[in-house]
Amino acid sequence: RKKRMEKDEYKIFKASVPLRKILLQGGSNVESWSYYDYGGLSVKDQGRKGGRGAEVKKQQILVCIPGVSGTADLFWKQVRDLSSRGYRVIATSIPPIFSVHEFISAFEQLIDTLEVEKVSVFGLQMGGYLAQCFAQDRPNRIQSLILCNSYCDPTTYNQSSKLSKAIQFMPAFILRNIIYSNFPQGATPKEITQSIDFMVDQIEHLSHAELTSRITLSCLPQYLHLQNNQRPFPSHLVTIIRVCDGTAIPDELLDQLEALYKKRENEDLEGAKIALIKHGGNFPNLSNSEEVNMHIQIHLRGVASREEESKVG
Repeated sequence: RKKRMEKDEYKIFKASVPLRKILLQGGSNVESWSYYDYGGLSVKDQGRKGGRGAEVKKQQILVCIPGVSGTADLFWKQVRDLSSRGYRVIATSIPPIFSVHEFISAFEQLIDTLEVEKVSVFGLQMGGYLAQCFAQDRPNRIQSLILCNSYCDPTTYNQSSKLSKAIQFMPAFILRNIIYSNFPQGATPKEITQSIDFMVDQIEHLSHAELTSRITLSCLPQYLHLQNNQRPFPSHLVTIIRVCDGTAIPDELLDQLEALYKKRENEDLEGAKIALIKHGGNFPNLSNSEEVNMHIQIHLRGVASREEESKVG
């Protein structure tokens, strides 16, 4: 009954919130972005609601970036629930892009087109890694980061780098099997099984170009500058969400990410907030959305509060 109810809720979401598509010129390629953009108030709407001369509270904008297997639909529960709390939520798929540099350029063009100056990013798995890369190169465009089941060094995670040159020649069913190999085998709790079933359906609809680009991105060399304990982004503006029941990301990499953003000696600013979730699997934003959304809201409220204090100070 619960599975049927969730399917009905997803159908209602799809009928209520349009999936938008936009073509953007990225270098020599035209990239097609698919995304949801829902909630919040436009500048015009804020002025109308507050009235002339009224002080208008700046809206917070959350952009959700998926991992290798995700699409914009992966974040439908975040779009639905967080938009009802007053946040503008933009959930996007990753178009066929084959380098981190290309992603950074294309993502900046996307938020420029959406007339967004600065965003908080919720990145899942590889999406969290790409978010850190963007934050490193475009720190003035990022307000904060929420990294879920993510990592900061793909070279130790990637097991397919030797296949990277051959990926483009592989048929779609083999590429899908490469992705499925990271899904848990055997029995899993009902909620996690439902989240995997949902993702399998999404993956089956990915084009060969999308599959190729996702796996290629996961096979690329390290992009982040982590020498001499450098961080891609200030740790006090980072929340790390980590599940405790096993994911496709090895514990070694999850520990490495936490170590990168933890508070260090002689630092005045605090380290990243660590949010541990008991159950969730690879896609806790689907299987345990209430808890994930709670941590996202706590993070965004903290960022807003910090900004207000800086204005007063």
